[in-house]
Amino acid sequence: MNDTNASPDDLKRQRILERAAKVFLAYGIQRTTMDDIAKAAEMSRPALYLLFRNKVDIYQAIALSYFDGSVATARQVLAGDGPIGERLNLLLETSMFAMMEEFMRSPHGHEILDMKNQLAGEVLADWKESMVGLVADALDRAARDSGVDLRARGYSAETLASLFWDAIEGMKARLKNLDELRVATRSLVSVVARAVTPG
Repeated sequence: MNDTNASPDDLKRQRILERAAKVFLAYGIQRTTMDDIAKAAEMSRPALYLLFRNKVDIYQAIALSYFDGSVATARQVLAGDGPIGERLNLLLETSMFAMMEEFMRSPHGHEILDMKNQLAGEVLADWKESMVGLVADALDRAARDSGVDLRARGYSAETLASLFWDAIEGMKARLKNLDELRVATRSLVSVVARAVTPG
């Protein structure tokens, strides 16, 4: 994970974020202090403050790191070959469910996930915009490869991608059990995949 071209400050920031994520999962965001994060990162509190203003700043940087990784994975998955339905299911598994599983193993995982809108709303909005764009491109390519004219069917790849993510967000709000969410999203993927296939 360490970048050989990273500066010493970048490496420090990376270590802080890795350790802070573990502390947040162990104690929750509310109970975690900058002292806790500094100790976990094996540095002084003043040194920590040179890189981050507060724990919200750290939380936002962690969210950005997770979401950047999620987008990179999604780009790779969707650029691959195979039926669009399989790629969309793999996208959800690798770019969303894997991240959620990591947090849900912690007793404070729900708190951390629930606070993403409040503490990292802008980062989350950018992530969603990127994911919608990637899914739209993949749906557009799948439709063209299948000879399907989406406009003739009354919608666009962008509309389908936006509906796809909006539906997933609604499911995440309603279904707290990850297994139920997986089942529900697989049905959604089937509907979306049919929209870009002949017949």
